[in-house]
Amino acid sequence: MVDIYIGMILKSLHQVMSPMSLPATHKAFIVAERFGRLQVQDLPVPRPGKGQILVKVKAASLNPIDWELHKYDGLKSTYPISLGHDVAGDVVEVGEDSEDFVVGDRMCAS
Repeated sequence: MVDIYIGMILKSLHQVMSPMSLPATHKAFIVAERFGRLQVQDLPVPRPGKGQILVKVKAASLNPIDWELHKYDGLKSTYPISLGHDVAGDVVEVGEDSEDFVVGDRMCAS
């Protein structure tokens, strides 16, 4: 299975971007600390590693499980943590050994 890192880019762009035209930052829905407020922050756009892809998100949503995990302390993680995993978008970059996707593919994850 391919590990997928989803860059939470909320601004819609109308073309598939080459790695050289990727923005430096993207918007992410973040919980900075345990039971902390949900907030949107600018984060650096990551580069996909081995077996990973980078997706320009065209549609995203918060599943009720996202805020319930936060509210009821189900996030057994280090902070800050980015919430949201229901997305659809375009593959804009593939990492080494990513055999299932190519730049320009459309994808969704839930």
